[in-house]
Amino acid sequence: MSSVVPTRSCDVCFATKEMLRKLYTCKACEEPCYCSRECQRIDWPNHRLICENNARILRNTAPRCVAIWKDLTLWSQKYKDITASASIAATLKNPDWDEKFPDTVLVIRLGYSPHVARRVDRFTLLWVGIQRLEGSLRRLRDQTDVEAFHARREHMARVGEEAYGDGFVGVSTICIVAGEGRSGGMTKVCSSSYTKEDIQKVKESAQGRHSESWADDLGVALGRSSGSPVPVMLL
Repeated sequence: MSSVVPTRSCDVCFATKEMLRKLYTCKACEEPCYCSRECQRIDWPNHRLICENNARILRNTAPRCVAIWKDLTLWSQKYKDITASASIAATLKNPDWDEKFPDTVLVIRLGYSPHVARRVDRFTLLWVGIQRLEGSLRRLRDQTDVEAFHARREHMARVGEEAYGDGFVGVSTICIVAGEGRSGGMTKVCSSSYTKEDIQKVKESAQGRHSESWADDLGVALGRSSGSPVPVMLL
């Protein structure tokens, strides 16, 4: 185990950094997040496919893109809660939002500046988009093991149902694309469990505001000027 994570909770027991001294990521692929070797051992049957997929990406990718991938892993860990809230807002735009695996994907497009000293500060938000899951996976088949993706979502749903019971709703999907310039780069597909309480918080935040206010909130949280609206695209 290695790499202390700045924020997040254990992917198995949900213990947070505030409860513990440290949280760790898988040494092989730098994700997901665990509080102990025991939780890592419990999760291994579910994490194995993801881990092998991440290792394949790192083996078969140019060093320049590997650097983007590793920095993007740190960025996605730091901003997990923020992007998860945005993904719920995007999911609520779809009629099937209350299903266990809604068909909506939040796409986050980031610019990348490799010369910035702090790795998590190398990204800038360019735009966000909403896309059907099938379209995202088809477009990302070279960087995403579809079997591993679905296995991970099933595992997250089981854990969510055990942890939250009737309060659990489903698993949302976030597709983060990052690279220098406005095309190309690396892609990370993440999943996030959400509950009835999460949905209520997102709805309350949106009351009396324009329909894409969630995107502007995401932009401000990621350091974008409050007077600069975030473009929202239907992909």
